[in-house]
Amino acid sequence: MKKVIIPILFLLSSAKIISQPQYSVQINGGLLYPNGADKGLVANLQLNYFLKESNYIYLSTGILNWDKKYIFLSEQGKIYSSHSEDDHELISFYSGYHLILKSVKTFKIFVDAEVGYGYLKYNSYKNFVEVVKEDEHMTKYIFGFDPSSRKRVSKNLFGVGLGTGIKNMLTENFGMSVELKMNKLFYSTNYTITHYTLSAGFIFGL
Repeated sequence: MKKVIIPILFLLSSAKIISQPQYSVQINGGLLYPNGADKGLVANLQLNYFLKESNYIYLSTGILNWDKKYIFLSEQGKIYSSHSEDDHELISFYSGYHLILKSVKTFKIFVDAEVGYGYLKYNSYKNFVEVVKEDEHMTKYIFGFDPSSRKRVSKNLFGVGLGTGIKNMLTENFGMSVELKMNKLFYSTNYTITHYTLSAGFIFGL
């Protein structure tokens, strides 16, 4: 009897392992919050490769769009603002590591860490300050941008990111996720971008 039971148990455990998807695809979309700029939209496609049930590595690509970036001038206790850039489009490519911290039934709490590359395009403008003396006690500042100075700029950026979220695997091959992520992109010490994304999406096992 033992000779029959042991092979059956082995086959059942093997079937369970085989039924676990080794790859999955994730499609996300949501809101983008860049520092010092208008909020925007993000769409992301991700391929996951499972190392274990609780962790995987991934490759992702995304498109991020937002409009104006603002700069500020402080004079005589007043804050003046104007935008210096607009019409931003960022294409990102990241590789990362995903770790499940805790599971509660079908819900899983996770963290992500990633590094990658971003290709950014936007319009850049020259800014100006006009000082208007209304009288000896009153000075007025006009802070703005010159529309005729518009220049289309592109930059190659190095990026890092950290995220956390929760996913619900409804079946072995289908689930949903919600994630909050922070990314920082570097062009030089004088030009960096920090943005936050709040996204939701679907997971499909392959």
